[in-house]
Amino acid sequence: MDLNNPVITPNARQIVGRFLLNGVEVPFVSFEVDSNSFYSADTFSAELAISALPKSMGLLNWWANQTSIEVQISVGILSKQTADWETLIIGGVDRWSFNPARYTVSVEGRDYTAKLIDVKTSEKFANHKASDIAIELAKRHGLRPVVVPTKTLAGTIYKIDHVQMNDERSEWDLLSYLAGVEGYQVYVKGNDLHFEPATKPTPKDINQLKSQLDDVNKKLNQASSKSMALNNQATDLVTQSEKARAAGNKAQADSLLSQAAALNQQAGKIQADAHSDCDGTKIALEKQIAAGMNFDGTYVIRWVPPNQSHPAQANCSEDLKFERDLTLAKGVTVQVRSWTKGKAFTVAYPQNTAKGITPGKATAKRQVYSIVRSGLTRDDAMKLAQQTHKQITDHEMRMSCSLPGDNILMPSTIVRVEGTASPFDQLYFVDSVRRSFSFDGGYSMSLTAKNHNPNSMILP
Repeated sequence: MDLNNPVITPNARQIVGRFLLNGVEVPFVSFEVDSNSFYSADTFSAELAISALPKSMGLLNWWANQTSIEVQISVGILSKQTADWETLIIGGVDRWSFNPARYTVSVEGRDYTAKLIDVKTSEKFANHKASDIAIELAKRHGLRPVVVPTKTLAGTIYKIDHVQMNDERSEWDLLSYLAGVEGYQVYVKGNDLHFEPATKPTPKDINQLKSQLDDVNKKLNQASSKSMALNNQATDLVTQSEKARAAGNKAQADSLLSQAAALNQQAGKIQADAHSDCDGTKIALEKQIAAGMNFDGTYVIRWVPPNQSHPAQANCSEDLKFERDLTLAKGVTVQVRSWTKGKAFTVAYPQNTAKGITPGKATAKRQVYSIVRSGLTRDDAMKLAQQTHKQITDHEMRMSCSLPGDNILMPSTIVRVEGTASPFDQLYFVDSVRRSFSFDGGYSMSLTAKNHNPNSMILP
């Protein structure tokens, strides 16, 4: 199933941008949003005309006194049939600048991944599961956890993987590491922290996910039943209060009403706590079940070569470009870490030490791809390293292009290139989607992608 229609026909669109500054919609001159793969923050930049801002925000004194500024950027593609609105980013301003000649303010910032990136921690969470850690950190920063439960305790992971956890690292690095070990992906979208499997679940996994979803629904239903019982008791007390008041016993009537209000408050708290604990997990489980039962589809970039009746055509701009790095064959090391019977080991292919950046060098001698798999023998681990090395060195390719902006293409989308009649006709994983919106340039986007999944690498 294709997510987009690669056949281009003459058409006109109505594009609407919405820019919120601390929750207030304001006019803007232009903006750019860069949505990238999951192990870093999405970024934005925008230019605002001072004269068009609300009177209170149009003063430099207002800008100078702000300690935090929240930005929300949305784009709507409107037609007679539909209104396709997409919130591209919600985040905080990192820096702003004033241009007195143009009388504009420019802002730059990151999405709420920054809340986790900017906080260091030395906590080990040894008795917590990875999913519990994700939930805990999300709640600390006011993010809603959308988390699929995991089973392994973090302390077990540290022991098996022999990682050093005494030094401080950012909370985001910790989550990224745990996600890599669990085969999960972690990213922030809007006000939600997602911690969920990076690959589609198998039928066996789906049954387990459905069982977990049943448990979550059972908790919600139990909370609903308790809440309903308390509300029914409150209703009975209100009825008794009315009878007491009719009999002229005001003190008793007021006491009964007070008891009813307390029961209603208790019922509301039970419901609120249950939804706070369960809603994010419920959404994540439903998403994973749906992903396993349905093929999400690909975003198609189609190239049509020229012939006697028409020139070359494509559903993108003329900057469509493909790359293949031939030096990868000389400079790739695949490192597989595994453990069996409580003993951990590491193998590398080619059989030399995987080295990163060294002092005095701007780049690493080799590009290191790390894989973690449990239960492998040394022979199995070496076979996996050799197989992965061949896949990377034979097929590591990149593509990039620009297109009219839409709200379909995201970093999690897989791009399919077709029509070149070459090995470049294959699937690509998106590295980055940069969207631009302005009066002069309209709504456009550019993408870069490669055929090696960026989520398969575990951060050091």
